[in-house]
Amino acid sequence: MFSARTEADEVDRDLFSGWERQHRNFRFTRTLTREPGEPPLGRVPELLPTLFPDLSDHDLFIAGAPGFVAAASQAARRLGACSVRMHTEEFFVEPRPWAASTTPVAP
Repeated sequence: MFSARTEADEVDRDLFSGWERQHRNFRFTRTLTREPGEPPLGRVPELLPTLFPDLSDHDLFIAGAPGFVAAASQAARRLGACSVRMHTEEFFVEPRPWAASTTPVAP
């Protein structure tokens, strides 16, 4: 599943659709969280049970903000996902400088 706020936020749709055509065990499903569109719509943790009631025989790759990764991982475990087949990566926003400065700081 790929979750995006809006259609404009979707990235790599063509790549995922190509993988779906090339790999019989890969299915691409996107969801939107802040805009109407074709179903499914909503957040991944809430949608998982309706789309995948049993994840015990699936490999999962969960990436995103820390809160999303935690919520999606918990939802997947409740649906039988095995920890060794679940791969996660949290994305963090780079911290902003404390003071507004136009002078770059040397590393």
